[in-house]
Amino acid sequence: MTLQELLRKLDNVRKRAAGGYTARCPAHQDHHNSLAINELDGKLLLHCFRGCSLDSILDKLNVETSELFIDSALSEAVKAKPKRVGTKTWDIVGTDNVVIAQHTRHDYSDGSKSYIWSRNGAKGLNGYNVVNMPLYGLLWLEDNPDHDIILTEGEKAADSLHNRGYRALGTVCGSASCPSEESLMPLMGWESKLFLWPDNDHSGRNHMSQIAQRLSGMGLDPYIVNWREAPPKGDAADYDGDIESLLSDAAKWEPVISEGLLVLNDKIEQEIMLPFDNTLLLQAENIRKERTGVHAKISILLNGAPIAYDTFNITRDKERTSLGNSAAEHFPDNVKATYGKAAIKKDLGLFCSILWQKQIDQQMGKPLTGDETVIPPTFILNPYILRGGGTVMFAPPGMGKSYIAMLMAVSIHNGVSTLWNVKRTKVLFINLERSEESMRRRLALVNRSLGLASTSPMVFLNARGMALNDIVDAAKATIKQYGIEIVFLDSISRSGLGDLNENISGNRIIDAMSSMTATWFAIAHTPRADSDHAYGTVMLDAGADIMVKLSTEQQEGTLGVGLEIVKGNDVAKGQMKSYALEFTDAGLSSARIARPCEFSEINLTRKKSLSVEIKEYLLQVGEATATEIAEVIGRDRPTVSRLIINSELFIKTKREGKNTYYGVRQ
Repeated sequence: MTLQELLRKLDNVRKRAAGGYTARCPAHQDHHNSLAINELDGKLLLHCFRGCSLDSILDKLNVETSELFIDSALSEAVKAKPKRVGTKTWDIVGTDNVVIAQHTRHDYSDGSKSYIWSRNGAKGLNGYNVVNMPLYGLLWLEDNPDHDIILTEGEKAADSLHNRGYRALGTVCGSASCPSEESLMPLMGWESKLFLWPDNDHSGRNHMSQIAQRLSGMGLDPYIVNWREAPPKGDAADYDGDIESLLSDAAKWEPVISEGLLVLNDKIEQEIMLPFDNTLLLQAENIRKERTGVHAKISILLNGAPIAYDTFNITRDKERTSLGNSAAEHFPDNVKATYGKAAIKKDLGLFCSILWQKQIDQQMGKPLTGDETVIPPTFILNPYILRGGGTVMFAPPGMGKSYIAMLMAVSIHNGVSTLWNVKRTKVLFINLERSEESMRRRLALVNRSLGLASTSPMVFLNARGMALNDIVDAAKATIKQYGIEIVFLDSISRSGLGDLNENISGNRIIDAMSSMTATWFAIAHTPRADSDHAYGTVMLDAGADIMVKLSTEQQEGTLGVGLEIVKGNDVAKGQMKSYALEFTDAGLSSARIARPCEFSEINLTRKKSLSVEIKEYLLQVGEATATEIAEVIGRDRPTVSRLIINSELFIKTKREGKNTYYGVRQ
């Protein structure tokens, strides 16, 4: 199992600036992302800070322990644990001098370490939230009350400083978490300075930055220790120099907008810790540059619940202020006292100021090297739907497009390879054309024609009368809920994204489809006067990986349907396959692959290449000049002449005066 496959099984996944991810733990009722997920040495690591066991987490995810090894070649090496070389246990004591839990650290021969919690004589914390655990060394605060306070990451570093005469405390929740306001409350009320000493790695610095932000919200002004020569992962226990000089160089902490920033494929988020264990989330979606400036949808959430949102020009202070004021009205009274309208205006302004640059950073090019080992494209439905690609099928109205699309969708959803070789995949069918009652009837007919029970279900989003632009968010929510991997759309003409003849509208349609799933299939119509291409801008053709032209031939009780690939990325063009849809008065009764030559007229609709047209004509007449050929087949003479001269299909047969005759090479 890959990291991304594991993350898709979890809810509310968030990438940490320190590395790794957090999510809601599936083994308990989680509202605050208690589960940490990391990838290390070919193994996926999970840890719940509320004390849930790995077995209980994997059971809820329906994942086996063996699946956590990403590379089977590494599994044995990862499973072979290094030798334990040291063990130390610390009592974690509250302000009332009562031992709440024991924290044990194991050191190993390869330099790694592990921690085990125990409480009341049993392993684990038994539901106690680790972020509420008291800081290690609280009782030392009473010693030398005039001395400055130093907060480190972990008990070992705190012990080292305490043994050298300093008022040192340690966090015990790990660098992936931030102690709660309840845990940090004993640091208030002292007149001495408060120093935060981070471990010298990204996670350590981010850990202390989160603590600093939380302390700042509580009215404290912490200082950050900067040991410039620290070794990788070095902490206070490794420092043997003059501590006083190091403290004198420490700078007062200032908020940095990049901390807590999460850049995703379709949104950018900024998490801000507020007083009294509240969390504010600024969220930006659909970031784009318009004629008047940068626009985006900005949402503000408090403890996971939306409290304000708007889509506007984010460069305008007036509109940002209005949104911030609206959100501030929903703050609890105790938060308003320390984080009010002025504070959210500042944070919202900083957030909006970096959005466009972050969007550019995400879209920037990067060096790419060739790789012959890359797996070739695979089909979900061969040869019309590539995994990770988009397909547009087009034809005039009333030609059976919807039935063919539904036959494809049901075949994929149920793994039925009667008509096409398919890879079973969960499908969402977006219907913007017909009523739900009509779709129920059609689904029953299609199911039965494929040998399935007429009641076999498939996920539909029925939104007749609405535009694609109106239901994209609902579609994304549906995709997440049901684990959908491919979307069918009937049809592009209902996109609601502008005039289909304009390039920007075509691009927006392709972007909307691709934003939902990597693999998609959409139905398009053709112009009245020309059935050889989809109606609208050429950007539809450019954005799709495969374009399929649908042709039909009507016989008594049977509709012949021909599918021809007229554009294909990584697939061969010109393929034509025919299918027979048989109807009774009740509707579709069966669907099958057409018999050879059953629908001869369909082949006449195929768009032939120039060389084929020339060859067919010459086979009829024997020989002809380039001028004669061009006049008969309706092509320009220079193009015909160049092709005949340069192609091995044709030879000169004779010359009469200035005229050269050509025939087909035998």
